[in-house]
Amino acid sequence: MPPALIPAADLRNGCLRAAIFSMLENLTVIHRLESERPRVHVPSMELERFFMSCLRPQALLHKRIGWSKARGAKKLQTFEDYLGIREP
Repeated sequence: MPPALIPAADLRNGCLRAAIFSMLENLTVIHRLESERPRVHVPSMELERFFMSCLRPQALLHKRIGWSKARGAKKLQTFEDYLGIREP
């Protein structure tokens, strides 16, 4: 994922999540009934791996655009919450 997506992303809807899911290797599409929309299951380890792969590029981008470490950390925490990643 290009690092510019996180600072520019609108996290109020599922669009970024759908784009991220399209890049993941390990996910399951669940069809229960034809009348229901399909659901996607992504193992938490897969989301955590993806998030960790974003950290270094994001830190570099934040530095280039002049964000403080605190502002960058807050944005990354928001992104982590958006993905549904919880600390153990």
